Amino acid sequence: MAPSFAWSSLFTLCLSFTTLVTAYRPVQHCKQLGDNGHYSACTSLTQHYNQTSGQADLYVRYQWYKYQESQNGWHAFGLGNKMAGALMFIMYGNPTAPTPDMTLSVRSADGHHPPLLIHDIAKFNTPAAEGRIPEVDIITSKFEPYSGPYEHPELHLKPTHVGIADFVVHGYSKWVGTTVSNTSTAQPMIWASKYDQDFGGDYSIDRSVEMHAFGSGFGFIFADLLNAETPLPMFGSIDEQAGHKGLIEIGEPAPPTAAELSAGDFAIQNARLDAVNADLGTGPDDGKHNPFNDHNTTPSTMPESVEDGQKEGNKETIPIAVPGTTTPDAQSKPTYTLKGKTIRDWLWHVHGLLLSLTFFLFYPLGIYLLRSQNQISKGTSFNHHWTVQALATVTFSIGCFIAYLQSRSISLTHQYVGISIAFCIGTQMLLGWRHHVKFLQFKRKTIMSKIHVGLGRAIMPLGFMNILSGMKLRQYGWFTMLLVLILIVIEVVFGAVYLRGAHVRRAKMGAASVAEELKAQGPGKEDNAEEYFQLAEEDEFSDSDNEGAASQKREQKREENERLARLDRV
Repeated sequence: MAPSFAWSSLFTLCLSFTTLVTAYRPVQHCKQLGDNGHYSACTSLTQHYNQTSGQADLYVRYQWYKYQESQNGWHAFGLGNKMAGALMFIMYGNPTAPTPDMTLSVRSADGHHPPLLIHDIAKFNTPAAEGRIPEVDIITSKFEPYSGPYEHPELHLKPTHVGIADFVVHGYSKWVGTTVSNTSTAQPMIWASKYDQDFGGDYSIDRSVEMHAFGSGFGFIFADLLNAETPLPMFGSIDEQAGHKGLIEIGEPAPPTAAELSAGDFAIQNARLDAVNADLGTGPDDGKHNPFNDHNTTPSTMPESVEDGQKEGNKETIPIAVPGTTTPDAQSKPTYTLKGKTIRDWLWHVHGLLLSLTFFLFYPLGIYLLRSQNQISKGTSFNHHWTVQALATVTFSIGCFIAYLQSRSISLTHQYVGISIAFCIGTQMLLGWRHHVKFLQFKRKTIMSKIHVGLGRAIMPLGFMNILSGMKLRQYGWFTMLLVLILIVIEVVFGAVYLRGAHVRRAKMGAASVAEELKAQGPGKEDNAEEYFQLAEEDEFSDSDNEGAASQKREQKREENERLARLDRV
């Protein structure tokens, strides 16, 4: 027995050094935000094409760093670009328990709702989902006292415990919930955490989890899974000091560098040696490449009839790579911030603030100034109106530009509505300018004036709706959203009452004087009754004023027109 084992081990060892590794580079995501209630974890990813099952398997190593022996909180990450349809892996537990097992719960969600076990979600229990739910094989899930070298550079604290999870997602790219591709160089993933949920000792697999923290409580990852493929099944090591490798939190990762490929080759050689020394029974790699990569297969074209290794005999033995064998690359640094806020988080706040100012303050103020009797009497109504509206449009444009820089794709209803509002506002500016020019030329309203008014009445409610939808996307609490909704109702009601009152006041003040002026000008002059800047519907005038008042109002009207003419020249 011994000679046979020696020859087979020697053959495997020699072959491991002659096999050329051309694609693999280490892929890991480390985000250390300390014990201030935010995310502190590292994830390492590799994928391997299982010749037996005929599909790709994802090997995940996850390390969750706990401070001050905390029994509260949960950590999670998932495959997908949003909660709806993502394949999530949620971890929680008590590191100080006599048997410090860590619960690893595989879940999904059908929207911005609490994640549930997959079989508890209706859409994953349909014929369309049959055969497209990957099997998750949990190898390790436990807490250990932390003895590594990491110390938070700003908090000057070391973790007290680390939760370690090693698991395999067999046939992960066939997941029915969302698009997952083993050939993607920027596969979207999400992560989230909540540090203070008290589980009350109940760490069951289906235990409900509270919503993650706002701001630093969730984020995105874009991983190069195409080049994370390894020629043998293995878990990648984690270098806590290195931060990000082979992925990025915005955009698409850069192509592999020579240093990364060299580090990946070194990791594979160590994994092969571990397999030989441990006599795990893993035969030499056959050198076959993943045919899915050759044909750029996506989940929609993946053969659904193939078994995904659910039978024990179809699973390949998993050698464990030695931690710390990969060399850190200088492509990116860890994302450190004491308060857990990144520039990306703050920019979303700025986006929301600018758009809220636009629709809650500037645009309503511009409408108020247009109808203000005090402004009209001073002859400044139109100038103040267009000046404030221009400021509102600039504010709106800056907010939209920030959203454009922040967005990786256009896929949400909120984004489509925002683009529609931007188009309408651009059209509104053009219509307002043309109305002004045409009214000075023809002294009457045109069809552009009516469209300008109608479009303005449509833009405001759309803007309010999109503010609420943006708050929902950022997962504000129901109480905050209720307050904003009340503010919207107050503003709409006040605006409607004020505009109606302005309409009535103008009708009473100008009815007799306009009637006299029209008579003096002769037939066909009715359209001159409207001031050139007035964009509302035509006023209905009453005949109740006496002649003396009519003469006085006519004189005021003449003086006002002279002031407006001077303003036009300015």
